Amino acid sequence: MKAARIVSPKQFEFVDVDMPVLGNEECLIQLKRWSICGTDMRSDYGPIFDEKDYPLGIGNPCHEMAGVVVESNVDTLKADDLVIVFPRKGGHGGFVEYITSYPSHVAKIPSGGDLTEWLMCQPAATVLEACKKINSFLGKRVVILGQGPIGLCFTAMISKLGALKVVTVDSVDYRLKYAKQFGATDCINYKEQELKEIVSDITEGNMADIVIDAAGSIDSFQNATQLLCRNGTLVLFGIQEWNQNKFLLDTDGLNDFIRNEINIISVGPAGRKDPMLHVREMISLKNRGWWDPSILITHNMLLSEINEAFSLFTSQKDGVLKVVMK
Repeated sequence: MKAARIVSPKQFEFVDVDMPVLGNEECLIQLKRWSICGTDMRSDYGPIFDEKDYPLGIGNPCHEMAGVVVESNVDTLKADDLVIVFPRKGGHGGFVEYITSYPSHVAKIPSGGDLTEWLMCQPAATVLEACKKINSFLGKRVVILGQGPIGLCFTAMISKLGALKVVTVDSVDYRLKYAKQFGATDCINYKEQELKEIVSDITEGNMADIVIDAAGSIDSFQNATQLLCRNGTLVLFGIQEWNQNKFLLDTDGLNDFIRNEINIISVGPAGRKDPMLHVREMISLKNRGWWDPSILITHNMLLSEINEAFSLFTSQKDGVLKVVMK
């Protein structure tokens, strides 16, 4: 079968690899759709490794993919079922033609569904899991740092969960335009406005009850400590940049953090015992019309255009949010 792998910095090539062998309690899936996640930029694709480290792993770094079951040794999945798949530890990444999986790493899509649209339930589901960890957004003042696809999922969901203020922050203007469409009450370009001052004005001096770091940078973490009210909650979602191995707070930020008795909620749903539970829940919510995350899709491409797709995604041009390949 064909598979993609990174053979030099930010360069994919297609190679021939052996077909996976179907084991007990497994299903064989022919993959049909693949998407790029922001965390891919901070794993195999983004860092520059030593020349001796290339080529990197088969199929990496993809973990957003969907396809059709072609053979199954489990009762809960049968041939022709449409599914979203999460790669299991120790196996190939997602940029392959076929993959074997356990039922715990598979979520069924309603019959006749559009794979391209349903695939967006995977990234949206991680945000759903994070939102479930907050007791309630009703009447709360919420600031969301970062309005990439994940930040926009937070904006859409929280606006539907009764937040009084949904304040979105980014430096890319087209993302802030999307944020307004997704339900933001206020949008801030932090490179053009003084963030703490604007948030204070929006909240009438109360500051935020909840700040969600969907950006994963040292700057976003430091900003969060300044935007929260006393006993406020900081939700850490964004993956930190690879060249930074600890949080860095200046003296003022650390003092704000301690004096205001900030609560921290961290989110890492992919490591759960049932890694697809939240995906199945998001599929159910989409199916009943609560919110359709396929609105995130801005570009459809072919898998053969994988290098162009990654280049587009990293450029933050042409209004790109989610790229889906087939």
